[in-house]
Amino acid sequence: MNNFAKVSVVKCLNLFNDVEKALKLIDAEKAISRSEKILIKPNYIIAEGPDYVHVTDPRIIKALIIWLKNLGVDDIIIAEGGLSTDTADRAFKITGLTKTAEKYGVKLVI
Repeated sequence: MNNFAKVSVVKCLNLFNDVEKALKLIDAEKAISRSEKILIKPNYIIAEGPDYVHVTDPRIIKALIIWLKNLGVDDIIIAEGGLSTDTADRAFKITGLTKTAEKYGVKLVI
């Protein structure tokens, strides 16, 4: 087995379907165990809305959460430090991830 990282590039026509397609192309489900704790780090160093180019699109985070839940993963955490804890908290609220976390039973860690 080689130590090369796998990367997939998918033209985004339907975000939720295309995130799943990208993950399937790299066999991501083989790297995930339902019993593991999964940490998602969106890199929200500044508190800007989802249209701001320097933050991870929260729809991608949501699509990833749905994909993980469909695999049977229950212990999912979204963690962020931001430039300060206030920045991370505001970023979660501005991008809607606070509501997404509540809806899907995901923990937010600041």
